[in-house]
Amino acid sequence: MAANVQFLTNEKGDRVSVVLPVAEYEELLEDLEDLARIAERREEPAMTPAKGGWPYIELNVENIG
Repeated sequence: MAANVQFLTNEKGDRVSVVLPVAEYEELLEDLEDLARIAERREEPAMTPAKGGWPYIELNVENIG
């Protein structure tokens, strides 16, 4: 990502803006949305097993296929 980033500077040479490809911009927006969802759910109670423990599923591989 960093290779495609360009900076716009003012007269003093200070960076004032960033130019990057649209695909990278959209990827950053998706990442921000994911982080926002994580932050919103942080206070939710964690999933716990039902009374008696986690369900157990036995798989008989001999009957597959």
